[in-house]
Amino acid sequence: MKLRLNRNNVVAGAFVLAGLGISTLNAQVVTDATVAGAQPAEAARETVMSTVTVLGSAEAAREMPGSAAYLDEESIDMLSTTDINQLLRRVPGVYVREEDGYGNFPNISLRGVTTVRNTRITVMEDGVLSAPAPYSDPAAYYTPAVGRMAGVEILKASSQVKYGPQVSGGVINYLSTPIPMDLSFYSKNYYGTDNEFFSHSYFGDTVDTDYGQFGFLAELFYHRADGFKTIDAAPGVNRDATGFERIEPMIKLSWLPPTPFYNSFEFKFGYTDFEADETYLGLTEDDFRSNPYRRYAATRFDTIPTEQYRTYLRHVMEPVDGLFITTTGYYNYFKRNWFKLNEAALTGGSNQSLSEILAGEHGTELIDVLKGQAAGTFTNRANNRSYEAYGVEQSFSLELGAESAVSHTLEGGWRLHRDSSSRFQNETRYTQDSSGGITGRSVGAPGSQDNRSEESTAIALWVQDTIRAGNWEFRPGIRYEHVEGKFNNVRTGD
Repeated sequence: MKLRLNRNNVVAGAFVLAGLGISTLNAQVVTDATVAGAQPAEAARETVMSTVTVLGSAEAAREMPGSAAYLDEESIDMLSTTDINQLLRRVPGVYVREEDGYGNFPNISLRGVTTVRNTRITVMEDGVLSAPAPYSDPAAYYTPAVGRMAGVEILKASSQVKYGPQVSGGVINYLSTPIPMDLSFYSKNYYGTDNEFFSHSYFGDTVDTDYGQFGFLAELFYHRADGFKTIDAAPGVNRDATGFERIEPMIKLSWLPPTPFYNSFEFKFGYTDFEADETYLGLTEDDFRSNPYRRYAATRFDTIPTEQYRTYLRHVMEPVDGLFITTTGYYNYFKRNWFKLNEAALTGGSNQSLSEILAGEHGTELIDVLKGQAAGTFTNRANNRSYEAYGVEQSFSLELGAESAVSHTLEGGWRLHRDSSSRFQNETRYTQDSSGGITGRSVGAPGSQDNRSEESTAIALWVQDTIRAGNWEFRPGIRYEHVEGKFNNVRTGD
């Protein structure tokens, strides 16, 4: 059920059921509710602060010299999906590689770059870098949840000057829910197959006082599912533990002080608590053809819990007409520990890689160990990692000669950024009998498998001029980045 109210709605009767849609793809039931007898809305007040965007609108995307797309809230809402892969399939030239079936771990390619973990594209939320460590270790297991977004912008070219550090692929900028200008309440909820439940709600307002205009937004996003796969039967196995759960609260605060020129502040804090019973292990070709929704018993312990904190403080001012200066200080922290199957062995034998086992390079006995049908051992590695990213950036935009035959939009900016990645990993070896029951467990010392850290300090400078002369438009520009990196492997001494 989706419900949207604001202070301009006057309730003159009961809620009216506006529509009922049933998706045959996943048997979700979605309803829309509207307020009966609502009066015409008052004229919207001036926006306190617009979200930092790459494009700004679908119309602006069509005017870009490169290839760009803008997906607004209506486009996201129409699909009733939280899967970014499903959404991006509507955009030409964007390639995705599915992984878990829910879009929790997207692999996106723009302009033909590799799809692996979004490592060759710049991913942002509200104009702030959102990869856990975009310079030190961009291949990580976090991406913004599209189900709570008000829009998504995709820029596949002409991004090399303004946006980095990944300048070859392009940009995806997620636009979070903006602070409403009127007292508003929104709630969308649905329930589907595999006990999937989705809920997105927010409440906010902007008020005028003697000390300026103050705005706030409180948002809660929740999404869970039991999963659509089934783990092979074995003693102590929860066969249905293949789902996930995500909860994401967020607050935004804004202040527009009564100064002679435009001058505004916005603060945002968001948190993500996500856990998925997900695995890297696949199936043999014969087993996949027989049942693609099967998981071997050895994956029973595979899980990935993650936490992420994201925050920024942004200031926008227009000291003179046509000159906008935006300054943003930001901080992101992310940690995860993917406890996943890594190797397997026959009793008394040596460990073998999972890819070799599934390819049949070591016979069928090791495959039976994975299925829980033979005695042996298997090892799970705790891929325990934490990431930190923070910095400050500033950009300006200046309109020159708007009424002249030749006009300019001069833009530029700088960013001072630092991020780090730390690994502290160990392994747990399980011993099982011929029926798949666990008979023993050996836990390795923390840090025994990997104990290293990486950090990067980056300075980025850019300037770009959009020159318009009649029907012609030119965009010369230059970008400079200087990156210093450090690497420390405690385990090996490197």
